Amino acid sequence: MNAKPFKSPQHKLISFFRRSRDKWKERARRYFSQIRAFEVRVRDLEASRDHWRKRYFTARAGAQAPAGRRGHSPPPV
Repeated sequence: MNAKPFKSPQHKLISFFRRSRDKWKERARRYFSQIRAFEVRVRDLEASRDHWRKRYFTARAGAQAPAGRRGHSPPPV
Protein backbone atom coordinates (compact mmCIF):
# COMPACT_ATOMS: atom_id res chain seq x y z
CA MET A 1 0.00 0.00 0.00
CA ASN A 2 2.50 2.53 -1.15
CA ALA A 3 0.07 4.22 -3.54
CA LYS A 4 -0.30 8.00 -3.45
CA PRO A 5 -3.82 9.36 -3.21
CA PHE A 6 -3.07 11.82 -6.06
CA LYS A 7 -0.99 11.19 -9.16
CA SER A 8 -0.33 14.85 -9.96
CA PRO A 9 2.80 16.59 -8.66
CA GLN A 10 2.37 18.19 -5.26
CA HIS A 11 3.22 21.72 -6.42
CA LYS A 12 0.30 21.60 -8.88
CA LEU A 13 -2.05 20.21 -6.29
CA ILE A 14 -1.04 22.80 -3.71
CA SER A 15 -1.71 25.71 -6.06
CA PHE A 16 -4.99 24.13 -7.19
CA PHE A 17 -6.22 23.63 -3.63
CA ARG A 18 -5.17 27.13 -2.57
CA ARG A 19 -6.92 28.68 -5.56
CA SER A 20 -10.01 26.60 -4.87
CA ARG A 21 -10.02 27.63 -1.21
CA ASP A 22 -9.54 31.31 -2.04
CA LYS A 23 -12.40 31.26 -4.55
CA TRP A 24 -14.67 29.59 -2.02
CA LYS A 25 -13.77 32.14 0.66
CA GLU A 26 -14.32 35.07 -1.71
CA ARG A 27 -17.72 33.71 -2.77
CA ALA A 28 -18.72 33.25 0.88
CA ARG A 29 -17.57 36.82 1.67
CA ARG A 30 -19.69 38.15 -1.19
CA TYR A 31 -22.75 36.23 -0.02
CA PHE A 32 -22.38 37.45 3.56
CA SER A 33 -21.96 41.05 2.45
CA GLN A 34 -25.10 40.72 0.28
CA ILE A 35 -27.01 39.26 3.21
CA ARG A 36 -25.86 42.12 5.43
CA ALA A 37 -26.91 44.68 2.81
CA PHE A 38 -30.35 43.07 2.55
CA GLU A 39 -30.72 43.06 6.34
CA VAL A 40 -29.88 46.78 6.48
CA ARG A 41 -32.34 47.49 3.68
CA VAL A 42 -35.13 45.57 5.40
CA ARG A 43 -34.41 47.36 8.67
CA ASP A 44 -34.58 50.77 6.96
CA LEU A 45 -37.77 49.88 5.09
CA GLU A 46 -39.43 48.69 8.28
CA ALA A 47 -38.50 51.92 10.04
CA SER A 48 -39.86 53.95 7.13
CA ARG A 49 -43.08 51.95 7.04
CA ASP A 50 -43.57 52.38 10.78
CA HIS A 51 -42.94 56.12 10.45
CA TRP A 52 -45.52 56.54 7.68
CA ARG A 53 -48.02 54.30 9.44
CA LYS A 54 -47.72 56.48 12.55
CA ARG A 55 -48.20 59.66 10.49
CA TYR A 56 -51.25 58.15 8.79
CA PHE A 57 -52.94 57.12 12.03
CA THR A 58 -52.12 60.45 13.67
CA ALA A 59 -53.63 62.37 10.75
CA ARG A 60 -56.63 60.04 10.65
CA ALA A 61 -57.26 60.45 14.37
CA GLY A 62 -57.03 64.24 13.97
CA ALA A 63 -59.49 64.25 11.08
CA GLN A 64 -62.00 62.11 12.95
CA ALA A 65 -61.88 64.14 16.16
CA PRO A 66 -64.88 66.38 16.92
CA ALA A 67 -64.59 69.99 15.79
CA GLY A 68 -64.04 71.29 19.31
CA ARG A 69 -61.15 68.98 19.85
CA ARG A 70 -59.37 69.98 16.62
CA GLY A 71 -58.79 73.54 17.80
CA HIS A 72 -61.68 75.03 15.81
CA SER A 73 -64.45 76.92 17.47
CA PRO A 74 -67.90 75.39 17.11
CA PRO A 75 -70.18 77.00 14.53
CA PRO A 76 -72.41 79.80 15.80
CA VAL A 77 -75.92 78.85 16.67
